[in-house]
Amino acid sequence: MPTWLKKLDQLDFQINALCGKANSKKKQKKLYNKLLPIAEKAKDHLYRQLEKVRSLTPEA
Repeated sequence: MPTWLKKLDQLDFQINALCGKANSKKKQKKLYNKLLPIAEKAKDHLYRQLEKVRSLTPEA
């Protein structure tokens, strides 16, 4: 998980640094295509963790 978060942070910075530069839309699209699968993996991992916690906590 920490590796995913680090990579997401790097990609987010790169996307934001492209604003106003030549061919930025094309480059942003390429970076978003890298970012989205990693974000999906992180989301799925966190969802599984949440389900584990919910299964261990007693219902009130």
